[in-house]
Amino acid sequence: MVIDPSSHPRRMTWIPKRRGNIMRQSAQSERGNGSPVIVRLFAEVSAQRGAIDSKLDAYSSRIAYLRDEAKHDGYGLNEGSEGDFKRFVRLLPYMRRGDLVLMDNGNLRAVWKDEHGGRLGLQFLGGNMAQYVIFRRRQTDRGISRVAGCDSLEGIGRQIDAFELHSLLCE
Repeated sequence: MVIDPSSHPRRMTWIPKRRGNIMRQSAQSERGNGSPVIVRLFAEVSAQRGAIDSKLDAYSSRIAYLRDEAKHDGYGLNEGSEGDFKRFVRLLPYMRRGDLVLMDNGNLRAVWKDEHGGRLGLQFLGGNMAQYVIFRRRQTDRGISRVAGCDSLEGIGRQIDAFELHSLLCE
């Protein structure tokens, strides 16, 4: 998944793994002529990696604190949950920082809120799965749509697209 910086608000675009391989092959064949498109793609990927590293660093101290608190309270952090959380952060390099808490069952839960009552809560279960809760204000009657479920991380991305939560998650 990549962020399309040309759209406003920024939108996520799902790119199948196969396309990434084609892009890599194209980049290698184009390297000799200095194609501006390829140079821009490499610059974007490099910027995204920097953003991801920065996000993971910011969350690392919070996760370490939560791990110590859990140990003090007699339970542990679910390593699968931590891994899934980090995978999710890597999927969204320009993601705003959300509130991160540790549940009593050892799972990490992240919540993002906006000023319009929108909310996305994700409990990372491990095994590439997460429970989600979405609150999204409707434009027509100002009511709030509420949805909850369990899905893969990729499925969560599709839910984010369907509910247009990009402005909630992205900086």
